[in-house]
Amino acid sequence: MAVARAVASARWDCSVGSGGSALSSACVSERRVDICVRRVFACAALAQVDFERGGRRVRGWVARYEVVFGSWSALFSLVVPEARVREVKVLLEAGGFLAGKIRRVGGSDGGGRCIPTSLVGCCPTSTSTTASTSDNGDDGDENDDVDGDEDANFGDEEKERIFQRLGIQDRHGITIITLNTPGIGTHNGRKTNPSENPLQTTITTFLTANPPEDPTILPTLLSALPKRYTYTPPLLLLPSATFSTPTWQSYLGSLPHELRQKLYSNLIAAVCENATHLALLRPIPTQDNTIRAPKLTPLYGNFPPLLPPQQLPTRSELDEALWTSARQSGIVQIWAPGYTMFSRGNIKEKARILRFPPPAAGAETKWVVDMYAGIGYFTFSYAKLGYRVLAWEINHWSVEGLLRGAGENGVPARVILPHQDVRVAAEREQEGVVVFFEDNKNAPARIAGMGEGLRGGIERVNLGLLPTSRGSWREAVRALAEQGGWVHVHENVGIGEIDGMAGQVVRAFEGFEKERGGGRKIVCEHVERVKTFAPGVMHCVFDIRIGGEGL
Repeated sequence: MAVARAVASARWDCSVGSGGSALSSACVSERRVDICVRRVFACAALAQVDFERGGRRVRGWVARYEVVFGSWSALFSLVVPEARVREVKVLLEAGGFLAGKIRRVGGSDGGGRCIPTSLVGCCPTSTSTTASTSDNGDDGDENDDVDGDEDANFGDEEKERIFQRLGIQDRHGITIITLNTPGIGTHNGRKTNPSENPLQTTITTFLTANPPEDPTILPTLLSALPKRYTYTPPLLLLPSATFSTPTWQSYLGSLPHELRQKLYSNLIAAVCENATHLALLRPIPTQDNTIRAPKLTPLYGNFPPLLPPQQLPTRSELDEALWTSARQSGIVQIWAPGYTMFSRGNIKEKARILRFPPPAAGAETKWVVDMYAGIGYFTFSYAKLGYRVLAWEINHWSVEGLLRGAGENGVPARVILPHQDVRVAAEREQEGVVVFFEDNKNAPARIAGMGEGLRGGIERVNLGLLPTSRGSWREAVRALAEQGGWVHVHENVGIGEIDGMAGQVVRAFEGFEKERGGGRKIVCEHVERVKTFAPGVMHCVFDIRIGGEGL
C-alpha cells in the first residue's frame, strides 16, 4: 500500500476536515518538493489523496502525526543488496522503523531484499512477524516482483534526510521506492498474489472513516495489518495474529457492535463477493490433538453453536453445520471448519505421494493403511495412485468430511462401526476406501480378522498425525504385510534434531519388530521436510522401509 511521502518540515496549505469530507485542491510543500493534491478524503488522523508526481496521477495514504511528532509519516521500501540486508535490518529494528515482512527481489546481479520502512519510528519490531503470519507458519521468503517508483522522485537532499533519520550512514547500493506491498492470499487451497492487498486497503479505508479517538495509536494499528488470508468457499479465514495486539483489541472494543460487523462484512466483500463467513484461525495446538479439533474464532456470519468435541452429531446437525472445501492436485477435500482442521501446507506431501510408484498390477489387491485418516488428507492421494485404503478415524466430523470428499472424488467408500463385523468390508471389493470409525489400536486385530490374503497386500502404512504419531508405531509394524513395505512416519522435529530422530524411529521400530518375533530389516530411506510448523520446528516425514529391497 503506497503512502504519500512528506518530511519533517512539510506542511498542509489547507485545513484538514473530518468525517471523510472532500476538500478542495491543496498543496503539500517542502522547499523544492511539491505534491499537488487533487482530492482529499480526510479524517482527524488519516487522509487519502490523489496527487501528481512526474505527470502521473497517484493515489496514496497520508497519516497526520504533527501533534505528536511535528511531522508527517512516510511509508516506503528500501531495496537493499543481499550482502547488507542484516546490517540494515538491525538498524531499522533498533529505531522501530521496520514496517513489514522483508521480501526477496530478483535481478541480473543476484537481486536483494525489499524492506518496508516507516519514518514515524514507532513501528513495533515484531511487525514483520505479526503482519505476515500464515495459517501454519509454513511460508518462507517469497520471490516477488516489486512494482514501485524507484527513488520515488525524492530529491537528493530529501533522500539524505531520510537516511539520516533511519540511522543509515552508508547508502551505497540502497534504493528508496514507494509501492503497493502485495498480500498473500489462498483461494481454494491455492496461493494468489494480488497487486494490492484487499485486506489492508479495506481496513485502512475503515480507519479513515472511523479513526481512533487517540490519533497517536494509528502507527501501531497500521503496522499490524493482516497480509495473508485463506478463502475456501464460503469461509474467509484470517491469521491468528489479526487484530490480536492490545491496541487493536482496544480499538475494536471501542466500536459499537454494528460498526465492527460493518468492518467484517467489508473484509468479506473485498476478498470475494461469494464469501459469507469470516473467522480467525488460532494457532494449531502443540499438545496432543488426535481429533484435530481446530481453534476457530467466528467474527461474521451464521455459525451454528458448536457441539462438545466428543458429542456425536445428529444427521440434521451434520447437514446444518458450515462446510467448506478445497481442491489440491485435482483432489477435492471437504471439512467442517468448526470441528476439523485443514492445512494447505500439506500439499507438498500429498503431491509427493502421487509420485510414488503405483501398486503393481496383478490379481492381488494392494492396500494402504491410513492410521489417522481425518477428512482424507492423504487417503485420497493413495486412492488416486491406485491403492485401496483401510482408514481409521475417531472424529465423527472428519469421517463425514471423508465420505463427502470420497463422493466428490468418485472414490467408493464405506464406514465400519465398532460393533460391525469386519468381514463385511473384505467382501466388498468395489470400495476404494473402508473407514473404521474407531481407535486405531484395533487396526492389527481388524486386519488379522480379514485373513492373511488381505494383510499380504498391505504395502504401506501412513501415520499422518502431528505433533507426533508415536502412539501408533507398534501397530504400524504389525499391520504391514509379512514380506514388508513402507511406513511413512509424520513427526514435528527441531531442525537440529532431524538426523537424531531418524535414528530414534529406526531403533523403536527394530524393538517392535523383535517384540513380534520377526527379523525384518529396518531402514530409514528418506526424510521429507514438509513445512515449517513453528520457529525452529519442521514437519517431517520419515520413510521407513521394513523388509525386502526395492519396494
